[in-house]
Amino acid sequence: MSSLKEEVVAQIAATKKMLEEYRRGDTVQEEALRARVPILMELISKCYQLKQYQYSLQLITVLQLLGKTLGIERIEAHAQTLRGIIQHILGLFYEAITSYQKAVTIYNREKYEKGKYIVLQRMGETFLALLRYEEALNSFERVLQIKPDNIESLLGKANALELLGREAEAIESYRRALTIEPENRRARQALAGLGVEA
Repeated sequence: MSSLKEEVVAQIAATKKMLEEYRRGDTVQEEALRARVPILMELISKCYQLKQYQYSLQLITVLQLLGKTLGIERIEAHAQTLRGIIQHILGLFYEAITSYQKAVTIYNREKYEKGKYIVLQRMGETFLALLRYEEALNSFERVLQIKPDNIESLLGKANALELLGREAEAIESYRRALTIEPENRRARQALAGLGVEA
């Protein structure tokens, strides 16, 4: 892991140096900074796969700073989304919700529906983990307004409805999921658990 740590430290230092030069008026650095986005993303992904979440979070902070400095809000929103995902994994659910809400605010301004529904899906999952079922339901329903056939949100909505004691609506959502993905095991098992046929 020491070589990974060295790579992370080197990439962060290089990016911060470019950011400083850019802030001092070196416009040549703008293209170089834009080119750093995929490099940072790849390294974040590598750290994530190796479960080195502390390194991912450090890189995400730099990615967010890069987006803010260049005035590219989508980069900043993506960084907030990634931060929320890792916070969720670490059990920092309230912090994850805050990160997701910041990302949604940016995506609303940008009118970027794809980014928004991905974040809302994640937010719903985090609300479920917090046992905040109404808010989870609201998040999944917002996804379904954008992407009606989103299987994960249909299942999330059904799960939230079931946990709220709204079984008839839950059954309807599980069945809707099966019209999209007939062999979906989660939906079939959930319906069997509710004592109804798929």
